[in-house]
Amino acid sequence: MKNIILFFAFSIALVSSAFAEWTGGFSEGMYSNVVIKNITTGQIDTHPYFCIEASNGARACSIKNLSIWGPSYGTLYDMALYFYMTGESVRVYYDPGVWYDESFSTEITANALVGLSTCGTDKCFGPNRQIPSK
Repeated sequence: MKNIILFFAFSIALVSSAFAEWTGGFSEGMYSNVVIKNITTGQIDTHPYFCIEASNGARACSIKNLSIWGPSYGTLYDMALYFYMTGESVRVYYDPGVWYDESFSTEITANALVGLSTCGTDKCFGPNRQIPSK
């Protein structure tokens, strides 16, 4: 019986770690060497949100405590404000089609902001979320 319990505990640990969510865990949703040119903040369904617009027109939003990315809201907000104020070149990571509220996604975007990285003159730091070329 003890071996069966250990087996199930080990199996659960393996399954939960195999499905961990992280910014680099997707194959699409990244813009490199852009500048955050606009920020908007507000509230939707009792949750604060902020959205960024990059110099290439790309948009992404973070909504506190919504989606798997909600816990990162505070960190992303602080980083977005910093990069907006400094005008530094960044990499914007986003998850497409997350926000389903029709008016929100039409007026702003359906993309969730999932990460920000610094960019130097020759490359950006962080995972690469591009679809591999065939």
